[in-house]
Amino acid sequence: MTITIANTKGGVGKSLIASLLIDHLIINKKGDLVVIDGDNQQSLSLWWGRKEDKPASMQQWGSGALDDFKNPVESLPWHVIDVGGRDSKMVRIALLQSDLVVIPLSATGVDADALVDVLRLCYEAQKYNPDMRVKLVFNRMKQTKKDLNELKKMIKDHPQLFGDVQWLENMLHERVSYQRTFGDGMSVLALHEGEVGYDAKAKSETIKLCEEILDEAKKC
Repeated sequence: MTITIANTKGGVGKSLIASLLIDHLIINKKGDLVVIDGDNQQSLSLWWGRKEDKPASMQQWGSGALDDFKNPVESLPWHVIDVGGRDSKMVRIALLQSDLVVIPLSATGVDADALVDVLRLCYEAQKYNPDMRVKLVFNRMKQTKKDLNELKKMIKDHPQLFGDVQWLENMLHERVSYQRTFGDGMSVLALHEGEVGYDAKAKSETIKLCEEILDEAKKC
């Protein structure tokens, strides 16, 4: 099962969500996985490099790795791909290989404008990969519920721009604990009550989101 975290806009939290999903799979022993970093900034690779417990394979994408993409991936049950924040050959190849594409965005007009671009790539890829599912996830939420509802209405009311894309019910809010743990090669999932940096709200919403993502992937 291949899950790609994608957006052609940077700074929306792709690498963070990929790291949370990876840790969720590892902690809950969901099966072996391949972690693929297709972003030139290598944020996920840096996180992975700091991580102490690494029971998964790690593949750093480069131009020479593209032709060999299928070989390491097909042998393991889960594959999590983080791609760069722009249209590129690597993004398009990842979409063609994906069962589920998760697109992070916040409830801002700038992210909504960029959403049109990444959805265009997804819908093009679906011509060749028709079983691929696409879901939005609202991330780094600090806007009011009114702002979020207005964005959802805009997406729903303009199918000529956004198609029939749907969003996940669970979301992540803006929390310092996400950035702190990511910088340490950890995640909020690895911390327990009483430990320094433990954030009960962050951990709870992350578990709910990751489970929803995996449930969506199983529908593919």
